[in-house]
Amino acid sequence: MKRGLKTFSRAVRDGKIEKAQEMYEKIVQGNMDDGLWEGYQTALKGMIEALDSGDDLTLPRQIADGKYSKKRLKKIRKEMVSRASQEFRAADERGFNMAWADVLKVVLE
Repeated sequence: MKRGLKTFSRAVRDGKIEKAQEMYEKIVQGNMDDGLWEGYQTALKGMIEALDSGDDLTLPRQIADGKYSKKRLKKIRKEMVSRASQEFRAADERGFNMAWADVLKVVLE
């Protein structure tokens, strides 16, 4: 797991946009050329933007507001893990799903 991802995930869970942004900056330092990593970064950035948008219908906002049960989040995580492992998907799409799976793993702890 990327350094800082636990803190990032907890900030998303708690709706702490500034802390999530701070940790995002630390997480994305490094190799951005890999397609898998690009998708991963896109997902994390999207989570921050969703929290910041004020849109109550986004998954990150609903997680922060406690509108998803652990059972439902486990199901979503399982789907993301499955998608991340499907070789026919583009690398960036697999990375995107991997990021969500990693964040949800921490949220569910």
